[in-house]
Amino acid sequence: VRGLQAEVTLATVVGKDTNAVVLRHELQQAGISAEAVIADPSRPTTVKERFIGRAQNRHPHQMLRVDRETREPVSADIEAAMLEKILPAIADHQAILISDYGKGVCTPRIVQQVIAAARAAHVPVIVDPRPGSDYSLYRHATAVTPNRLETRLATGREIRTIADAFAAGQQLCAEVQLDHAYVTLDSDG
Repeated sequence: VRGLQAEVTLATVVGKDTNAVVLRHELQQAGISAEAVIADPSRPTTVKERFIGRAQNRHPHQMLRVDRETREPVSADIEAAMLEKILPAIADHQAILISDYGKGVCTPRIVQQVIAAARAAHVPVIVDPRPGSDYSLYRHATAVTPNRLETRLATGREIRTIADAFAAGQQLCAEVQLDHAYVTLDSDG
């Protein structure tokens, strides 16, 4: 989003570790506001390390990825600190993007309060959902962007065609009271 010249504020939780320092530095270098990045000494900063190789001088490919993270939900104190930073700033933004990777930061309390406050301020909320079958957490968001597998898990529908994706998107909109569902179809677009 920053690459499109948009002003960006990142809201997340990091540890009190070297990786958090690196992340904050990189955000500053990219011109991304880190004022809503909350430090939690009880958890590590998520790091995904990719090992890239070349076979017979061909293009690089990922051989292995090692993740260092926790999936435990953040504490009530961290939730409160995040909401204290996020909620007053919502009206100053044109859109809210929630990328829920299931790492414990997008708790029901945070997600639901952000969606409600954004709706009240007429700010759209687009959610990249975590895999799973329960999308009630995202009720009243403007849109969700599940991929084919995530859509199948959430709706029980097999997605083989564009018509299947359209029907599943309509189902999600009706069940979770969304304005839009954008079902991505990997190699099919």
